[in-house]
Amino acid sequence: MDLRTFAWTVRPYWSLKDQARRENQIGSSTAATIAETRRLVDEAVRRQLVSDVPVGVFLSGGVDSTAVTAFASKHYQGRLATYAAGFDDRGAVDERPKARRVALFYGTDHHELFIAGGGVPDLVEKMVHHHDMPFADAANIPLYMMAAQISQQTKVVLQGDGGDELFGGYRRYVTLKYYPLLHALARYGQHLDMLIPTSRLRQRIRRYLHAYAARDLGTTMALLLTLDNELAHPTSAFAPAFQRVIARSDPFARYREVQREFTDHDVGNQMSLVDLTVELPDIFLEKVDRSTMAASLEVRVPFLDHDLVDYVVRIPGSMKMPRGRKKWLLKQALRGIVPDDVLDGPKAGFNVPFGNWLRTSLKPLFFDHLDKFNRQRPGVLNPSVIREWYARDAAGARDYSYMLWKILNFMIWGNNSNIAISCD
Repeated sequence: MDLRTFAWTVRPYWSLKDQARRENQIGSSTAATIAETRRLVDEAVRRQLVSDVPVGVFLSGGVDSTAVTAFASKHYQGRLATYAAGFDDRGAVDERPKARRVALFYGTDHHELFIAGGGVPDLVEKMVHHHDMPFADAANIPLYMMAAQISQQTKVVLQGDGGDELFGGYRRYVTLKYYPLLHALARYGQHLDMLIPTSRLRQRIRRYLHAYAARDLGTTMALLLTLDNELAHPTSAFAPAFQRVIARSDPFARYREVQREFTDHDVGNQMSLVDLTVELPDIFLEKVDRSTMAASLEVRVPFLDHDLVDYVVRIPGSMKMPRGRKKWLLKQALRGIVPDDVLDGPKAGFNVPFGNWLRTSLKPLFFDHLDKFNRQRPGVLNPSVIREWYARDAAGARDYSYMLWKILNFMIWGNNSNIAISCD
């Protein structure tokens, strides 16, 4: 038989876009939707507990990880192990007290990890090596440390990634509901922040104004995901010749392309679907996979179970987040299973104190790599701008910590790789 007589096409067997097209086809009451969401989360956790080796849970004490712990405790054969982390920095969020209360509530075998800044310099270099590229999400460090500590006794861990993206857990999902108004105000009022005294609050307001003043919704979505803005543009860290090379590319093209695929959805769901397509796989899951597999630990994410995702992406944003209430549907589904103080408490992100590390334990490493990079690759970076940013950040005049963290990762990668970096 001549195979050339056959025609075929190559396409993905599963597509978020295809699933999301079926929005509003559920046709269920709110009560039925809540009940089905509860069942699917329960089933997703139960399925991902299947293993020939011990299974644990990364527990922060937030809604998502507590939900995973609740259902895992119900189905797991034996006493479930849970793990939480804290930092030696006063400004950092310490998740251990909340996680401790949740662990006590469900009777888990709970373990805590304390992360001190003194050991971070070696870890930063190690994580750049494991990612094999510059990577700016500093949460890879505590993830790796936790994985390295527990992988001798636990080989599989569940965690709550995906819950925020799927059910609308971020503030931007709420503010985007008012996108037309905010876009108009930002376009005509970008300089109103000048009335606010110079402060980090003014810096935050200016970032939001810049994001909402963008020319299109896709670019606004991209800008809401970063701390960068035109006043501290990432390209300013490079020499002029390199800036011209970088200017040829469009860093937000993919966001606009993906956002245009979901324009038939309400704007909150659009942001959710963009995050599920871009931010989650390219950054968050990349971080989790590289950080934990480097320590021979497998991490599973029940909130991204395909049956659960297939169902939830079809639910209108007005049901998932009615009147702008973040994660309302999920919280209703968990009511009576997860303690009310967890469901109704304030959201606390996993804030890694990399800014303080840059000003203290990482300062020698930062300037050693800056000097080395400029010796080995002159004409790539703009060291005077970088030093100015560092000085202003250290003095508390402006927060450049996120930019400096990205620069450090880039310099470590450049100094330790054989990849040519040039303007040609």
